[in-house]
Amino acid sequence: MRTERRAGRWSDLRAEVPLTPLIMKPYWTALIPHGRKPQNATYVIVYLPGMTSDQARTWWATEPFTILQQDNLAHRVRDNRTGAVLTIRQWVGGSVEMPACTK
Repeated sequence: MRTERRAGRWSDLRAEVPLTPLIMKPYWTALIPHGRKPQNATYVIVYLPGMTSDQARTWWATEPFTILQQDNLAHRVRDNRTGAVLTIRQWVGGSVEMPACTK
């Protein structure tokens, strides 16, 4: 894992945006070795900032989420406490079926 400080402005992203203040924050890069030519393998990454190892183990033991989809099209996760779908990310062209909103 590598940690560095990076700086930038929100206005750097679009020329039409007025100049915004410079923000400097820590930035982490983690490289996770997946082995040589892995096949049919999956993994899950959960970021728990500020938690100790013991707190993270306790949190994980509550089965806080369910993976609904984990493929090249999308990664979808349901929060088991609220039923909300937390993540939808389309990796390749196609469509993703959205759950109906009940509230």
